[in-house]
This record gives sequence, C-alpha cells and structure tokens, in this order.
Amino acid sequence: MKALLERYSVKKYKDKNIDKSLIDEMIKIVNSSPTSINGHHFSALFIDNKNIKKELSKIGNFGSHVDQAPLFVVFNLDLNAIKETLKITNQKIDEKIVDYVIITSIVDATISATMLQDYCLLNDLGTCFIGSVRHNVSKVREILNYPSNVFPIVGLTIGYSDQEKTIKPKLNKVMFNQYDKNHFTNIIKDYDNELKEFYIKKGKQPIGHIDWISNAYKNDSKFIQDIEVDQMTKMLSKYFFKKYLNDENK
Repeated sequence: MKALLERYSVKKYKDKNIDKSLIDEMIKIVNSSPTSINGHHFSALFIDNKNIKKELSKIGNFGSHVDQAPLFVVFNLDLNAIKETLKITNQKIDEKIVDYVIITSIVDATISATMLQDYCLLNDLGTCFIGSVRHNVSKVREILNYPSNVFPIVGLTIGYSDQEKTIKPKLNKVMFNQYDKNHFTNIIKDYDNELKEFYIKKGKQPIGHIDWISNAYKNDSKFIQDIEVDQMTKMLSKYFFKKYLNDENK
C-alpha cells in the first residue's frame, strides 16, 4: 500500500538493467490484465533497444528519461486480434459499434498499463507515464514500424530511480453514490493553494493548478502545438474503421 500511495514520476534513472526474470513477470502481468469480453483489444510493445529509445526521446515532449530508462513500454489501441479472430468465421466488426470498440480498446490498454505500473512499484522500480506517444503519432508509428491500424495510447518508462522522491499533492476526484456537480467548484482553489505551497517548500516557482492548466490549454502552448490533431482525428474516427479495420493492413 505504501509503495502505491508514494508513487511519483521518475524522470531520471540509474544505468542499471532490469533482471530478465522481472521482465518475464511484467509480460505475464500485461497478458493477464482484464479485457472486455476477453477480447484482447490492445497490444503492448516492450522496447529495450537503446537506438530506438534514443530516437523516441528526440520527439517533442518525450524527454531524456525515455532514453535513460532501461525499458519503455507502449500500450496501443490495436484491434488486430479481434480482426484476425473474426476472419476465421468470415465476419467483420459492425460499423455501428466502432466508437464503442475503440473506447473499449483504450480502456483495456490503460488498465493493463496501470497494472504494470503497480507491479513495478511493488518491485522497487520507478515509472513514468508518457502521454507524448499520442502527440507525435506519425513519427512514433514510423520509428516503431506500426501498421496503419495501430495507435499508441500511452507509454511507460521503467527502471531504477536516480532522483529524490517527490510526492506531489493530488486533487480529490472521488464522490459517493451520486454525482456532485459542485464537487470540483468547491475544491479547485484549495488545491491550487496546496500545490503552490508544495512548490514553495521545494524551493521552486510556486505555480498553482489554475495557472498550470490554463497555460497548458492555451492555443499557442507547447502542449497543444505538439499534438498532431489531424493524425488523431484520422485514426480515432469512422474513417479509421472504414479504411483500415476491415481491410488488410496498409
């Protein structure tokens, strides 16, 4: 429990390889994670090749920790297992449910990524989720040799931490029984102050939650500019379904 509650994003790793027995167990964790209707709507790519990690680290917001970490795992929206299974009975996924199936794939991939993170924490390994795999989709897919119908959802760096443990305060997102429309209105400003105090104690610029999110979502922010919106829209739409899902990989 302590390891999970004290989770923090590790962005600096020791030059130390992960034992093969641990990686073998990680693979079992990913493959045993729950999937809707036991459909296996996702895939995971384990990357320990230094050259590939180095190439990825040069993209947009990836950061040097992708290169430093001995292992980088990318979880993908991938319906090829469903597609190949249905081919045996000459079936295709009904276009009416494509949005549901895509959401299901994203959920399955995220559940598996979280299970892998938790396993790592319980085995003294540091991690950091990398959402930037969704920002520069075309470059990521090129480097990782993805077919047209596979879309990266989230990455996870894994290794032995070489930085001070820094547990950032988090916003309370839990409600009970019925949704409270005023929940976030009532707590955002208090959380903003809590985060500022946290950074002050760390001797850093006291940026609160409100300024941080406001700056991130400005149209000219680096966060927004790095997102290949056209690529995401193309992949996560019915165009994705019509052009790629029921056809052979391009």
